[in-house]
Amino acid sequence: MVRRDNDAAWQSIEELYRRHTPNKLDAAELYFNTGRLHLTRDQLLAQMVEVGRSRRDASMLVIAARNMESNQEAIALYDEARAIDPDMPFAYWDVARVQFMQISNGATSRENLASAQAAVAGHERFLEVASRKPVASYFYLPQHQADFESLARSQLESFRSNAQTWERIVQQQDEMEARRRR
Repeated sequence: MVRRDNDAAWQSIEELYRRHTPNKLDAAELYFNTGRLHLTRDQLLAQMVEVGRSRRDASMLVIAARNMESNQEAIALYDEARAIDPDMPFAYWDVARVQFMQISNGATSRENLASAQAAVAGHERFLEVASRKPVASYFYLPQHQADFESLARSQLESFRSNAQTWERIVQQQDEMEARRRR
């Protein structure tokens, strides 16, 4: 990839996964980025899931989940990744999967509250699991990775605030509904 030899990069990363189980997020991300030049998105994601399952590489499943269009497909892959490697914090809460963090304008207040509460729980679980061993152990080049624990802590505070706001909104709606019924 550095030399801009996309074909050689693809051959090299495929060979890595044929011979080894790296379980490194940056390797799986490189697989995804290189593979996009050789396969359609759907083919690539299907292949990544197959490689993750057959090699029992939780990182490959996490990166595949990160790039799935539906949250349901992503959740299933994160579940598989946790079963393979219960110490991988990104399998509990992938701070790069922004779809889990979105509040929907079309959703009910209760649905948005549930989303905010799930985000809080996910961030808390991420931080708890991240305390077991260095998060950097899931990267070949950890010095180039963000401080994901700090990011999760700052996002956690934001989601706690969001959850409290949605709790108040739901409570107010329940009180208004109770008054209407009287």
